[in-house]
Amino acid sequence: MPRTYSQDEVREIIRRAADATAEKERKASEDTGFSLDDLRDLASSTGIDPEVMAEAARSLDREVEEPFEKRVLGMKISAAKAIRIEGPFTEEDWQALVSDCRTTFKAKGSVHDASGLREWSNGNLHILVEPAGDDVIIRMRTHHGATQQMAAGSIAMAMAMFVMVITALAEGATAPEMLGTVAFLAAAVFGAGGLLVAHIRNWSRTRESQMEAIGRRMEQRKAKGPATRTPALEAASTERIELPDEPTAEQEAVLRTRQQER
Repeated sequence: MPRTYSQDEVREIIRRAADATAEKERKASEDTGFSLDDLRDLASSTGIDPEVMAEAARSLDREVEEPFEKRVLGMKISAAKAIRIEGPFTEEDWQALVSDCRTTFKAKGSVHDASGLREWSNGNLHILVEPAGDDVIIRMRTHHGATQQMAAGSIAMAMAMFVMVITALAEGATAPEMLGTVAFLAAAVFGAGGLLVAHIRNWSRTRESQMEAIGRRMEQRKAKGPATRTPALEAASTERIELPDEPTAEQEAVLRTRQQER
């Protein structure tokens, strides 16, 4: 007689089968990775639009490593982004990129073009377009130039506080007498440092977000293909425009007579 299983045993069997299936899929993914179709299926099972998942995967493929980085006292003071754009990269694409940079960063900037390398720059902000086979790589990088001066000012303030305390103690001031002054100066130094760190972090996030937006808009522009004229514009270019007839010599004479009578 075939064996039967209780409800508890069935639940345990299902659990073990599910674990074995998950382990098998995990090992398969380690060996071969996930395909784009696998990611679409994963998106469907998690409530994400499969095409959104696919576009996110494609955008990851277009990202390029950008090693540019600057630090001051261990604090990152730079922002950078690099992205690969499918070619060909036309003059119209370049003009659109420059226009987008000027609008996004609210700066006219300067344009440089030499030996196939194109650049738009404004102060420490640089947007470079370099060839990469049939494609191009857009590198965006900047750093907060004022940070070094701000950091130097904070260090100078701390040194001045130290010298003042040492001088006061040498002149006979006691530690309890200096406690209030030291606490006030220390709070000022650390407060200024905290504001500087918060400012740089906010600045960096803003710049990186702007760079990502520029890259995304350029990707969308290339995905749409060459710009085409709209039917309205085509109609406007071909439609005949009726202009009033020029007055005859007889009509001009009548008009001059009437003007003289007035």
